[in-house]
Parts: sequence; structure tokens; C-alpha cells
Amino acid sequence: MIPIALFFDLDGTLVDSERYHWRAWQATLQPLNVDLPWQVYQKEGIGHPDPVILRRLTQGISNAALLDHTHILQMKEKHFIRIIRGEDPISKEVRELLQEIRERPLAVVTSSPRREAAALLECAAVSWAFRTVVCLEDVRSHKPDPEPYRMAMERLQVKKGIAFEDSESGMASARSAGLEVVCVSIPSELPELVRARLTIPRSEIRNSR
Repeated sequence: MIPIALFFDLDGTLVDSERYHWRAWQATLQPLNVDLPWQVYQKEGIGHPDPVILRRLTQGISNAALLDHTHILQMKEKHFIRIIRGEDPISKEVRELLQEIRERPLAVVTSSPRREAAALLECAAVSWAFRTVVCLEDVRSHKPDPEPYRMAMERLQVKKGIAFEDSESGMASARSAGLEVVCVSIPSELPELVRARLTIPRSEIRNSR
């Protein structure tokens, strides 16, 4: 039997990185005089791709229609990569988990831009664990659309599997793609959730090539 494929959201699920994104957005929006408390970022940012977050966070300013979104998103990316340099955004327990399950088909499915996702995985030193990483630029439609997870499934050549997600949009995306979904509240609980799920025999969850 082919091992069950596992799909992981990145930010807030695999790595504890949402506050790094928040700080990067704060630095990016400061020249626009946009204040961004943590509670606002939690509501408007988590689970959404950067272009959507930018529209949400700037819709209330007077010159929103004149903003150069491409430039602002580039600045956010630069701030984010600068902020995470030298950081270790992944726990020892999650790193150990990836060692345990390294023989399985593993994928990351994220709404983050590729440069940000690559920088995070590099800082966490876990890039080796994943056969594929689906990022913002890879798809036309983003979570909650099923396209990101369907693309990851195609790349792994599987028809079923389990997705671990922390956001409503991510869970909706994975479910619509036909995956079983496990909700992850915080990255520290991921190892226990993965191990618990893999010890439950469910013969109906099988991957096929």
C-alpha cells in the first residue's frame, strides 16, 4: 500500500511565522500611515494571499486606487525576508516529526509568495522534507479555491490524502479538493495531531497513482 500523502499549510501550521508577516506588513504600511494592530492582522490577514491582504488593509485610505500594489508587495517581501534572517521559525518537535514521516509523500501548500516560502523553509532547515511546494505564483485561484491542493495532488500523483490547516480558507480549499482535513490551532500541536491521525486505521483513505 502506498503511504498516505500529507499536505501542510505553511504559516501558522508548519511554522510559527504569522507574527513575522505581521511585522513585515507593519513596516511596509508605515509610510502610508496605516496602523496595523495584531488583532486587525489576525482578522484581515491570516489565511489570505498578500494581494488580498493589501487590498483589505488599504481600502480605507483616501488614495487607495492610486497605490502601486506591485511595489508595495515587493517591499513587504523584502521586509519579511529581512525579519526572518537568523530566526528559527520551526520547533524541534515539528522537525523531528518530519524526520519520522520523511518516507511519505509530503507537500507544502501555501498562499505565500515563493521567495517568502523558500526563505521560511530554508531558515527552518526543512526544505528537504517536501517533494513539492505550491505557492502563490503557481495558481490562478487561491485558497479557498481547491486549485492549490489539486495542483499539489497532481504533483505528488495521488488522489487522496490528509491536509493540515489552520485557517477557514485553507480548510475549505483542501476539502473541495477531496482531501481529509485536520484543523491545527497552533504549530506546536501539529506533531501530536499527525501522529494521532496516522495511528488510526482507515482503510478508506488510500492513495493511488
